Amino acid sequence: MLKHLPDGLILRSLSEGFASDQQQLPAFYAEVNGEGDPPHQQAAIAVWAQDLITNHPTTTLDDIFVIVDPSQQDRIASATLLIPQQWSYAGLPIAVGRPELVGTHPDYRSRGLVRALFEVVHERSAALGHQLQVITGIPYFYRQFGYTMAVDLGSHLTFPLHVPAQPAPGYQPAFHLRPATPADTPALARWHDAFARTRLLTALRSPDEWRYEITGRSPASAQCMSYQIIVNAAGEGVGYLELYDFQWESHLINCSAYVVGDESSYLETFNDVMLAVRQWAIARYGEC
Repeated sequence: MLKHLPDGLILRSLSEGFASDQQQLPAFYAEVNGEGDPPHQQAAIAVWAQDLITNHPTTTLDDIFVIVDPSQQDRIASATLLIPQQWSYAGLPIAVGRPELVGTHPDYRSRGLVRALFEVVHERSAALGHQLQVITGIPYFYRQFGYTMAVDLGSHLTFPLHVPAQPAPGYQPAFHLRPATPADTPALARWHDAFARTRLLTALRSPDEWRYEITGRSPASAQCMSYQIIVNAAGEGVGYLELYDFQWESHLINCSAYVVGDESSYLETFNDVMLAVRQWAIARYGEC
């Protein structure tokens, strides 16, 4: 994919093989998508982008697009990428293309570059057989590119981790957490699929995508997850938690999935799980 744009700019995919594009892109995203963020958050965005370029199981170099300025030594002016996914709606599988990390350098804004990128992203998505394009971006901004608000994202419940009373001395919890490993992939997939059948809309994951979630994301990535297996007193897994390992906001632990299978129940596991999450957070971030 290579297109010539006005002002001498060039739109191309990373599969065109220009080494400078791949080398510049993580730092570009850190600067543009982390604009105004502290340095450690900008660095985490760069690592996230690098993972998508080199490690992701569904995003290829054909799915990553940049607009460069040859007059400035092929400086990246704008960029985005596509994450192919499989979703389920009421039990029906949907092939989804998810644009991510959309950004334009301030020197090149208001030139229609994002529109040009979305045109090729949609072409690529159609070529891959996607039935839907979905972006989790700035509310209403992407309406100008054909999108509409469809699903409410964000926090659905806040639970203060200081609320549960400290257990009595000698208390032995019936459930604890341990980090997930690739060997847990079949169980994770089974719990996730069972949970998905209770939801109207959810994203599905292949074994490769599960392995990426557990071991493929770099620890310093802004999107690094900590998958924790909920284990009963007999040492058996009964479900899992999906915790953001990168803390964007101080004193806020983001749990994007709390799934319990048929082996137990939410009511049975809840108190011990909340205590374990608090211990995990203190170990990871220190006492709040």
